[in-house]
Amino acid sequence: WLSHDIKLELRYKTVLGSILLYVISTIFLCFITLKKFNDINLFNTLFWIITVFTSLNAAIKSFANESSSKQLFIYTLIPPQALIFSKIIYNTILIILVTALNLLMFGFLFDFKFYESMNFNMYALSALLGCIGLSTILTLVSAIASKTNNNVGLIAILAFPLLLPLLLTTIE
Repeated sequence: WLSHDIKLELRYKTVLGSILLYVISTIFLCFITLKKFNDINLFNTLFWIITVFTSLNAAIKSFANESSSKQLFIYTLIPPQALIFSKIIYNTILIILVTALNLLMFGFLFDFKFYESMNFNMYALSALLGCIGLSTILTLVSAIASKTNNNVGLIAILAFPLLLPLLLTTIE
């Protein structure tokens, strides 16, 4: 089922395009307004804010385009656990790629100075584990919220208390 999600994403490029546009425009806006900043905490905060909102945007689309009749048909073909697990894997790959773009854009626009002053391998590992956690939480919340009428608002409300401990440990 993972290959099906990838094929759909490549066929309908609006979700991926909107995510890339959000990342690039937000980091460029940070660059224009801040020009040069030397605070590693500010970099870390901006990095995770952009990553969380990008991940939220990606996870909302996980179950949004599937009607209840399509979901019933899918559940007759594969077990629901396999479907949710494949969505988690797909969102993890997508969020890792967007986070890598996020790191590259920050490095490119701010001359890679932050990466010299920090342990980049540890930061990359922390970002990878944070992406896996973000993907898992947001995909499961998206699966729950897809059964309601107002799933976008419900995802944000349900995900925030679950993401807070993850973000606090990842930011540290």
